[in-house]
Amino acid sequence: MNRYLKIASMSCLALSLSAASVSAASPQLSSSITTQSVTPDKTEYTTTSTGQIIPVYYFNNNTKAKQFMALQQQQYIQRKEEAANSSSLVKSARATATNFVSYYGPVDYDFTNTFMSNTTNTEQSMSTTITRNHSTKTTVSVNAEFAKFFKAQVGVEFANSYQYQNTFNLKVPGKKKGLITTANHSDYYTASYGGVSLGIYRPTANETSAIYIVNLDFPET
Repeated sequence: MNRYLKIASMSCLALSLSAASVSAASPQLSSSITTQSVTPDKTEYTTTSTGQIIPVYYFNNNTKAKQFMALQQQQYIQRKEEAANSSSLVKSARATATNFVSYYGPVDYDFTNTFMSNTTNTEQSMSTTITRNHSTKTTVSVNAEFAKFFKAQVGVEFANSYQYQNTFNLKVPGKKKGLITTANHSDYYTASYGGVSLGIYRPTANETSAIYIVNLDFPET
Protein backbone atom coordinates (compact mmCIF):
# COMPACT_ATOMS: atom_id res chain seq x y z
CA MET A 1 0.00 0.00 0.00
CA ASN A 2 1.51 3.31 -1.02
CA ARG A 3 1.44 6.59 0.89
CA TYR A 4 -1.63 7.90 -0.93
CA LEU A 5 -3.74 4.85 -0.21
CA LYS A 6 -2.69 4.93 3.43
CA ILE A 7 -3.86 8.51 3.75
CA ALA A 8 -6.97 7.82 1.69
CA SER A 9 -7.80 4.88 3.90
CA MET A 10 -7.38 6.95 7.06
CA SER A 11 -9.58 9.71 5.67
CA CYS A 12 -11.94 7.75 3.51
CA LEU A 13 -12.54 4.78 5.75
CA ALA A 14 -15.03 7.04 7.24
CA LEU A 15 -17.71 6.50 4.48
CA SER A 16 -18.13 5.60 0.90
CA LEU A 17 -18.99 6.86 0.66
CA SER A 18 -18.20 6.22 4.28
CA ALA A 19 -18.36 8.09 7.48
CA ALA A 20 -16.52 7.12 10.59
CA SER A 21 -19.66 5.90 12.28
CA VAL A 22 -20.69 3.77 9.32
CA SER A 23 -17.19 2.44 8.81
CA ALA A 24 -16.91 1.46 12.45
CA ALA A 25 -20.14 -0.49 12.19
CA SER A 26 -19.28 -2.09 8.85
CA PRO A 27 -18.10 -5.71 8.91
CA GLN A 28 -14.93 -6.80 7.17
CA LEU A 29 -15.76 -7.87 3.65
CA SER A 30 -14.89 -11.38 2.55
CA SER A 31 -13.68 -12.02 -0.98
CA SER A 32 -17.08 -13.54 -1.77
CA ILE A 33 -18.91 -10.24 -1.26
CA THR A 34 -19.67 -8.67 -4.63
CA THR A 35 -21.88 -5.89 -5.95
CA GLN A 36 -24.35 -8.53 -7.13
CA SER A 37 -24.57 -10.25 -3.74
CA VAL A 38 -25.37 -7.04 -1.84
CA THR A 39 -27.56 -5.26 -4.37
CA PRO A 40 -29.97 -2.79 -2.71
CA ASP A 41 -33.57 -3.93 -2.46
CA LYS A 42 -34.48 -0.83 -4.46
CA THR A 43 -32.61 2.13 -5.95
CA GLU A 44 -34.16 5.50 -6.76
CA TYR A 45 -32.80 8.97 -7.43
CA THR A 46 -33.71 12.30 -5.90
CA THR A 47 -32.84 15.90 -6.74
CA THR A 48 -31.59 18.19 -3.98
CA SER A 49 -32.21 21.93 -3.64
CA THR A 50 -29.07 22.67 -5.65
CA GLY A 51 -30.12 20.43 -8.53
CA GLN A 52 -27.74 17.64 -7.56
CA ILE A 53 -29.11 14.21 -8.50
CA ILE A 54 -28.12 11.60 -5.93
CA PRO A 55 -28.92 7.90 -5.42
CA VAL A 56 -31.31 6.61 -2.77
CA TYR A 57 -30.57 3.01 -1.75
CA TYR A 58 -33.22 0.97 0.11
CA PHE A 59 -32.31 -1.95 2.39
CA ASN A 60 -34.43 -4.25 4.55
CA ASN A 61 -31.39 -5.92 6.10
CA ASN A 62 -28.83 -4.04 8.20
CA THR A 63 -25.97 -6.43 7.47
CA LYS A 64 -26.57 -6.16 3.76
CA ALA A 65 -26.67 -2.37 4.00
CA LYS A 66 -23.36 -2.27 5.89
CA GLN A 67 -21.74 -4.63 3.40
CA PHE A 68 -22.92 -2.51 0.48
CA MET A 69 -21.53 0.65 2.10
CA ALA A 70 -18.21 -1.06 2.77
CA LEU A 71 -18.05 -2.34 -0.81
CA GLN A 72 -18.83 1.12 -2.17
CA GLN A 73 -16.05 2.44 0.02
CA GLN A 74 -13.47 -0.07 -1.21
CA GLN A 75 -14.33 0.54 -4.84
CA TYR A 76 -14.23 4.30 -4.32
CA ILE A 77 -10.74 4.19 -2.81
CA GLN A 78 -9.54 2.01 -5.69
CA ARG A 79 -10.86 4.51 -8.23
CA LYS A 80 -9.15 7.38 -6.41
CA GLU A 81 -5.91 5.40 -6.30
CA GLU A 82 -6.08 4.84 -10.05
CA ALA A 83 -6.90 8.51 -10.66
CA ALA A 84 -4.01 9.65 -8.50
CA ASN A 85 -1.60 7.54 -10.53
CA SER A 86 -2.89 8.73 -13.90
CA SER A 87 -0.77 11.19 -15.84
CA SER A 88 -3.72 13.55 -16.20
CA LEU A 89 -3.96 14.12 -12.45
CA VAL A 90 -0.52 13.66 -10.97
CA LYS A 91 1.39 16.93 -11.04
CA SER A 92 5.15 17.11 -10.88
CA ALA A 93 6.55 19.66 -8.47
CA ARG A 94 9.82 21.53 -8.37
CA ALA A 95 12.06 20.22 -5.64
CA THR A 96 15.19 21.07 -3.73
CA ALA A 97 17.37 18.76 -1.72
CA THR A 98 15.23 19.13 1.39
CA ASN A 99 11.93 20.72 0.35
CA PHE A 100 9.25 19.44 -2.02
CA VAL A 101 5.50 19.25 -2.57
CA SER A 102 3.81 16.36 -4.37
CA TYR A 103 0.17 16.13 -5.51
CA TYR A 104 -1.71 12.88 -5.00
CA GLY A 105 -5.08 13.71 -6.51
CA PRO A 106 -8.58 14.03 -5.02
CA VAL A 107 -9.14 12.66 -1.53
CA ASP A 108 -12.42 12.69 0.39
CA TYR A 109 -12.37 14.05 3.92
CA ASP A 110 -14.72 15.47 6.52
CA PHE A 111 -17.36 12.80 6.04
CA THR A 112 -20.65 13.28 7.85
CA ASN A 113 -23.74 11.18 8.48
CA THR A 114 -27.14 12.79 8.97
CA PHE A 115 -30.04 10.62 10.12
CA MET A 116 -33.79 11.19 9.79
CA SER A 117 -35.82 8.65 11.77
CA ASN A 118 -39.47 7.84 11.13
CA THR A 119 -40.81 6.09 14.21
CA THR A 120 -44.41 6.02 12.93
CA ASN A 121 -46.02 3.22 10.97
CA THR A 122 -46.69 5.36 7.91
CA GLU A 123 -44.49 7.06 5.34
CA GLN A 124 -43.45 10.58 6.32
CA SER A 125 -42.13 13.47 4.22
CA MET A 126 -39.01 14.73 5.94
CA SER A 127 -36.58 17.52 5.17
CA THR A 128 -33.17 18.57 6.42
CA THR A 129 -30.64 21.19 5.38
CA ILE A 130 -26.96 20.33 5.65
CA THR A 131 -24.43 23.15 5.85
CA ARG A 132 -20.71 22.37 5.90
CA ASN A 133 -17.72 24.69 5.87
CA HIS A 134 -14.39 23.42 4.59
CA SER A 135 -10.97 25.03 4.71
CA THR A 136 -7.41 23.93 4.02
CA LYS A 137 -6.07 21.62 6.72
CA THR A 138 -2.59 20.29 7.46
CA THR A 139 -1.55 17.28 9.49
CA VAL A 140 0.96 19.41 11.43
CA SER A 141 1.05 23.13 12.17
CA VAL A 142 2.81 25.38 9.64
CA ASN A 143 4.05 28.96 9.88
CA ALA A 144 2.95 31.90 7.74
CA GLU A 145 5.89 31.42 5.36
CA PHE A 146 4.59 28.02 4.30
CA ALA A 147 1.86 29.61 2.15
CA LYS A 148 4.53 31.31 0.03
CA PHE A 149 6.50 28.09 -0.23
CA PHE A 150 3.40 26.15 -1.27
CA LYS A 151 2.42 28.71 -3.92
CA ALA A 152 5.95 28.67 -5.37
CA GLN A 153 6.06 24.88 -5.48
CA VAL A 154 2.55 24.08 -6.71
CA GLY A 155 1.31 27.24 -8.40
CA VAL A 156 -1.96 27.59 -6.47
CA GLU A 157 -2.85 29.40 -3.26
CA PHE A 158 -2.38 27.38 -0.09
CA ALA A 159 -5.47 28.69 1.72
CA ASN A 160 -8.81 27.71 0.24
CA SER A 161 -12.32 27.50 1.65
CA TYR A 162 -15.69 26.21 0.48
CA GLN A 163 -19.17 26.24 2.00
CA TYR A 164 -21.58 23.48 1.06
CA GLN A 165 -25.31 23.83 1.71
CA ASN A 166 -28.03 21.56 0.42
CA THR A 167 -31.60 20.73 1.39
CA PHE A 168 -32.72 17.12 1.20
CA ASN A 169 -36.44 16.31 0.92
CA LEU A 170 -37.12 12.67 1.48
CA LYS A 171 -40.07 10.33 1.94
CA VAL A 172 -39.05 7.94 4.70
CA PRO A 173 -41.15 4.75 5.02
CA GLY A 174 -42.65 3.82 8.38
CA LYS A 175 -40.22 2.34 10.90
CA LYS A 176 -37.30 3.29 8.68
CA LYS A 177 -34.37 5.63 8.92
CA GLY A 178 -32.92 7.89 6.24
CA LEU A 179 -29.12 8.12 6.30
CA ILE A 180 -27.56 10.96 4.29
CA THR A 181 -23.83 10.65 3.71
CA THR A 182 -21.86 13.69 2.59
CA ALA A 183 -18.16 14.11 1.77
CA ASN A 184 -15.93 16.74 0.20
CA HIS A 185 -13.45 15.91 -2.56
CA SER A 186 -10.30 17.71 -1.47
CA ASP A 187 -6.95 17.82 -3.22
CA TYR A 188 -4.30 16.02 -1.21
CA TYR A 189 -0.66 17.09 -1.16
CA THR A 190 2.35 15.78 0.71
CA ALA A 191 5.16 18.15 1.57
CA SER A 192 8.53 18.30 3.24
CA TYR A 193 9.16 21.69 4.77
CA GLY A 194 11.92 22.59 7.16
CA GLY A 195 12.69 18.93 7.67
CA VAL A 196 9.09 18.11 8.63
CA SER A 197 6.77 15.91 6.55
CA LEU A 198 3.11 16.86 6.39
CA GLY A 199 -0.11 16.29 4.48
CA ILE A 200 -2.29 19.07 3.11
CA TYR A 201 -6.03 18.72 2.46
CA ARG A 202 -7.22 21.53 0.19
CA PRO A 203 -11.03 21.49 -0.28
CA THR A 204 -12.73 21.84 -3.65
CA ALA A 205 -16.26 22.77 -4.70
CA ASN A 206 -17.02 19.10 -5.32
CA GLU A 207 -19.25 17.53 -2.66
CA THR A 208 -20.64 14.00 -2.89
CA SER A 209 -23.84 12.76 -1.26
CA ALA A 210 -25.84 9.55 -1.14
CA ILE A 211 -28.92 8.43 0.79
CA TYR A 212 -29.57 5.05 2.38
CA ILE A 213 -33.01 3.97 3.62
CA VAL A 214 -32.32 1.47 6.39
CA ASN A 215 -34.07 -0.18 9.31
CA LEU A 216 -34.91 1.96 12.32
CA ASP A 217 -32.45 0.00 14.47
CA PHE A 218 -29.53 0.72 12.13
CA PRO A 219 -26.72 1.94 14.43
CA GLU A 220 -25.80 5.62 14.34
CA THR A 221 -22.50 5.08 16.15
